[in-house]
Amino acid sequence: MKNLSATLLVLLIATAGLMASAAKAQEPMFHGLYVLSFNRWGNLVDPFEVELAVQEMRAHLGIKRILVISYGWANDGEVSYSTYRHLLDDFSKESALDLRETAVIAVGWDSSQTGFRKLLNDVIPLPIIADSLAFIPDQLLFPISFWSKAAMADRIGFGGLRSALNVIFSSVYPDVEKSPPVYLIGHSFGTRVLSGLMQNRLGPFPVKAEPFAGASRVSAALMIQPALARPSLHNDAEYPILVTQSAHDHANGFLFPVANIPLNAFSFTLFEAFFRRYVFSYVESGVGTAVDTTMSTMEVTADMMKDIMQAPLPERMRPMDPNSNVRIPRPHMSLPGDTGFRLRRSLAEVLSIPASLAFTIVSTPISYAYTQTRGLATHPVDHVMDTLAQIPLVEIPVEALSRVAGKEVPWGRRSKGFFNLGVLHESVGRVVTHGILERDVPPVFSMEEFQRSLADGCHLPICSGAFAVDASDEIQEGIFFENLARPMVDFTLGWLDPIGAHADYLNSDVVGLMEPLYRNGEADLQPVSSR
Repeated sequence: MKNLSATLLVLLIATAGLMASAAKAQEPMFHGLYVLSFNRWGNLVDPFEVELAVQEMRAHLGIKRILVISYGWANDGEVSYSTYRHLLDDFSKESALDLRETAVIAVGWDSSQTGFRKLLNDVIPLPIIADSLAFIPDQLLFPISFWSKAAMADRIGFGGLRSALNVIFSSVYPDVEKSPPVYLIGHSFGTRVLSGLMQNRLGPFPVKAEPFAGASRVSAALMIQPALARPSLHNDAEYPILVTQSAHDHANGFLFPVANIPLNAFSFTLFEAFFRRYVFSYVESGVGTAVDTTMSTMEVTADMMKDIMQAPLPERMRPMDPNSNVRIPRPHMSLPGDTGFRLRRSLAEVLSIPASLAFTIVSTPISYAYTQTRGLATHPVDHVMDTLAQIPLVEIPVEALSRVAGKEVPWGRRSKGFFNLGVLHESVGRVVTHGILERDVPPVFSMEEFQRSLADGCHLPICSGAFAVDASDEIQEGIFFENLARPMVDFTLGWLDPIGAHADYLNSDVVGLMEPLYRNGEADLQPVSSR
């Protein structure tokens, strides 16, 4: 009996040890993940998400870095936390990034088409049936959500995100210069969110929201296949911005410029800002005062209710330490019943559509003519060959000729020749082109050039501003074809893949690009070759 008891005790101890090891293995590789969710107006959905981040970051003031991350198009806002959790796990597996002492602040937003799913779930009490019936129509309508999701990403970056982050920084780090370094990682439309966060001007107009309080602590940004035009990129950044490009990214190479022909996404946001600032600003100022008064009343009521509540919340769910006298300012939220505010904002958006259409009609031929004239004037042979490299089957002899000629940068990668529609239409995730009012464009490095310079002891191409890395050989997995870089695929049916390799970034080569950015400013690197 004693032996049996001893055996059971040993088994229990061993089981407990295994369970503890398993729990430890499942612990996140980062300090904390805080998902801030935003609605279609670009406003924070729940201020408690900010309060939770403040509470836990105050309790762990020794964290070494803050990572602000935003996913792109085609993600469901309802599962943002699990999406980011898997994304960070993949980051940890695919690179040597140390996230154990990192506070991760993620942007949760509904960047997918969910109209039919929400409609059918409202009328059908069985979610699995409603979701199944809505799948096909939502997928068919998804491409035309381009303009609304682009505008939504801009509203979050220029508005609600900086407001929420300012609350976190002012509450956790009263002296912002003593806060940890901040790093930004975005993909696709998520780069619009982060680029908007860091800019205090939108074209010629100053941004109405307060600047990001932690801007001086941003050390680097990784923009993976950004779905934004050159003017939307933070051109005057005092920190390095690494932009990835891929010739196999058909979403950025074809769909993005075509979608910007009828309604330019950059000009839509520009005119929306103009109408809100110079047409409706005086009306909104009075409404804003009423909103602030209402929010103050709600906070007082919340304090009274806190005294009435008897059962304490679980430790993880407490908004604040009950013994703390420090109050957290609430980030701006539009009240559910504030119909007037939403009406005025909607009117600004309605006016932006015809204004953007007129601007697009005028600017498109001018921008295209300038781009083509400059291309032919600076490198006429390459311009023609870059054009031919975009044509199916014709690209075969062009590729062969580029190898015979010893071209370090194959034709068709860094320029689309006569298919380049201009700076307002092309995505920087596919090409970097000159604009009429811009003298310089970011330098472009091949992955080999970048890695060779790292091996020589240099860590960054430049210490501030944007630069691009041609990752065509690394970002090459399509949605229909396994490897778009293979000639047998790329030169035949590969060009039919509508999205291409736009979402192929969870590999060690791409994620690993963040590692040298962590060692920001150790050395300068000059372009090995560019044209």
